[in-house]
Amino acid sequence: APSRVFLEEASRQVEARNGKLVNVDAMLVAEAPKFGPHISAMKENIANALGITVSAIGIKATTNETMGFVGRGEGMAAHAVASVELPD
Repeated sequence: APSRVFLEEASRQVEARNGKLVNVDAMLVAEAPKFGPHISAMKENIANALGITVSAIGIKATTNETMGFVGRGEGMAAHAVASVELPD
């Protein structure tokens, strides 16, 4: 399934609990391709899927300095964290 489906469902679940997505920070780890030229579009797509502003999305990209399967170019890794406010 497209990742947008999962983002939209996460947003729906937060809304169902009367919560609010505050921000999302993501880190992409890959030797290639270069993500820099695509980060703005990625932020817009994530913001649209979650119903939050682009300024609430942080995306960084790095390499694994030739270490492990990522460093050998055999795959990529992603880490993401979302801040969510829920009512008491």
